[in-house]
Amino acid sequence: GSVAGFEDCEIARNDGSNGVTIYLDYEVSAYFRHCRIYDNFGSAINSILSRVILDDCVISGHTLDPDFTVAPLEVVGGTIVARNCLVYGNVGASTGGMILSSIDGAFISNTVIAFNNSTASLAGGEALRISNQQGVPITIENSILWANTSRGARSAGLLPSVALGLSGEVRYSIVEGGGPSCVDCSRHPGVHFDHVIDADPLFQDPLSGNFNLRPGSPAIDAGDPASPPDIDGSRRDMGSWLPGLAPHYVFRRGDANADGSLDLSDAVRILIGLFQDEDALTCLDAADVDDNGLVQITDAISIL
Repeated sequence: GSVAGFEDCEIARNDGSNGVTIYLDYEVSAYFRHCRIYDNFGSAINSILSRVILDDCVISGHTLDPDFTVAPLEVVGGTIVARNCLVYGNVGASTGGMILSSIDGAFISNTVIAFNNSTASLAGGEALRISNQQGVPITIENSILWANTSRGARSAGLLPSVALGLSGEVRYSIVEGGGPSCVDCSRHPGVHFDHVIDADPLFQDPLSGNFNLRPGSPAIDAGDPASPPDIDGSRRDMGSWLPGLAPHYVFRRGDANADGSLDLSDAVRILIGLFQDEDALTCLDAADVDDNGLVQITDAISIL
């Protein structure tokens, strides 16, 4: 029954109990505004039968606790509101972004869920997985779900990045693998897709955490025309707007050549870096496949 408020906070580099940094248990109302939740072990937020409101927040750099981490942000029961948020560069067991189970409602607006990775086999919902009952209000609008993976494999052309339960609405958003030709989107007729496109949002520099849009992005002036306009008075863009955000670099362990996939070319890049040109390894953390602090030939063997 508690109420908690966090504003202008940085919550970083914690070893939370049971792999959770912020744990909300039973009828808690938690408000996060202008918060940066970085590089904690396991989940960033785990909410049980509670209410979570995130405004202008960033969740990034969370690693996998194999015993407890289902997703970087997990809500079981209760409700969640996420407005103008950025969730990127995380790892989870079921999904790399958010998992919402048996919830009473969700509203996700102008939020980017991108470059996250799950350790599950491809099953859809690499960015966002929701299980809910028929009639529960679920709305995702003006958001971008892009470049999320399962075991390093992109979901584009296979399954949508968002997996919903029996009802909900995704509107005026970019969803990788979830455009008009998406086959899986018809599995649940109670889920409504309106003005959802599958197109590269053209982020400025996502691997350094800059998710602003480049000129020509299909997300510019493409949000819901009924939404409040952007700060310049133009039609609402899709995605989040967080000016002045300090760089927070993204890497995928094993993706030595930073092409978004784990494959033979990564093993080759590691071998080139070890035996021919050390400058070929631009991110040593990515090349350190077994996370032992060293880049060795065994890392290339692990990829193979």
